[in-house]
Amino acid sequence: MTNKIVGVGIDVSAYKLDIAILNTDAELLSTDQVESNAEGFKKLFRILSKQLNAVQIVFEATGIYSNKLVRFLNELHFSFECINPLVARQLSTGLRQNKTDRVDAIKLARIAISDSFQPSYVRDEAYEKLYQLDRWYENENRNIVIFKNRFDKIQQQTFPVKGFPVSKDQSLFYELFIIFPHADWVLRSSLKQVTEKLKVHLSKQHPRTNWGKYAKLLHSYAVKAVPSVISDAPNSKYLIQLGHQILTVMDTKAQLIKNMIEIGSTFPAFKYLCSIPGIAETSAIRIIAEIGDISRFDNTNQINAFIGIDLRHFESGLFTGSDTISKRGNKIARKLLYQCVFQIVQTCTLTHKKCHIADYYYYQTKKQSSSPKKTAIACIHRLLRTIYGMCKYGESYQYKFHKNQLIQ
Repeated sequence: MTNKIVGVGIDVSAYKLDIAILNTDAELLSTDQVESNAEGFKKLFRILSKQLNAVQIVFEATGIYSNKLVRFLNELHFSFECINPLVARQLSTGLRQNKTDRVDAIKLARIAISDSFQPSYVRDEAYEKLYQLDRWYENENRNIVIFKNRFDKIQQQTFPVKGFPVSKDQSLFYELFIIFPHADWVLRSSLKQVTEKLKVHLSKQHPRTNWGKYAKLLHSYAVKAVPSVISDAPNSKYLIQLGHQILTVMDTKAQLIKNMIEIGSTFPAFKYLCSIPGIAETSAIRIIAEIGDISRFDNTNQINAFIGIDLRHFESGLFTGSDTISKRGNKIARKLLYQCVFQIVQTCTLTHKKCHIADYYYYQTKKQSSSPKKTAIACIHRLLRTIYGMCKYGESYQYKFHKNQLIQ
């Protein structure tokens, strides 16, 4: 470590920033406090600009509160590390456990002048847009699960159906029950009236020739249904509202994916991911959005740690525990890759396409040496190695180069 470095620790909270500045000998040069607003950030810039030596800044990741500090420092080209609070605690543990914002800032400044300082990766504009759009998409995923559960609960009271041939993943299902939320609404109308109403209110994306078919379908289920509430009960209106909310979320999700593909379709990684059997455009663009620029990683072990599938080993005396994954990384990326493994297996089963990921899954399943979940995690590791290799060497997926990787 040279003597031309100044370590700055910033303790971030909702309304203020506590700042501590140390030299390379860990001598406290100054402490300060600024408000977490426009005027406070101007004062922070003046404090940092007064330093004659190179500045290394460390602060803890505190979600929405630290995000604006990340943007501020990145735009001004300061070297900084946004550190995990758990890592910060491990690096600054001592015999004395005093806890104040000023003390925390000093501890972070000590990390800034230590050998453990590593500047944080900051996404460029395109990757940042993809990341924000994907997090929006993930929130809509959670919303639609809530709305569908509520819809199902209310529908069991107004128009209970079992084994309805239209999938709940299709917008048609919800459109039908928005038009006829209660079984009695169908029974008090003739088939012709039901058909005419469907013609008027159903989305034009559905084939016109099926209107009569849908009318007969609704009538057959309405005859068998036994609602627990009357036809003009508030729950009928509530079902209509929930149906509209579900359709709105479906449209939003489709538009988000369209916007993401427009941004990321020119990335080489997008083409490489789509070349793997079972990985469609939606999965490919979401993986890129969560992982970011894959070329920034030096090896696949770093990607494993980033998404939280790096192994943790515990051994003490004669006891050796079973290895588990850390689960400390990006859980959304981990979930996406976990789903991709089974998409690959299913695609290869149904279409007879070849993929070494599916081969390995079948191989381990036949051996019965591990649980399906552990096998899937091992498949994620192989999938990441494949993605990393394709991006590094600029090649689309080719089965012949990977088909012998069952044991490695």
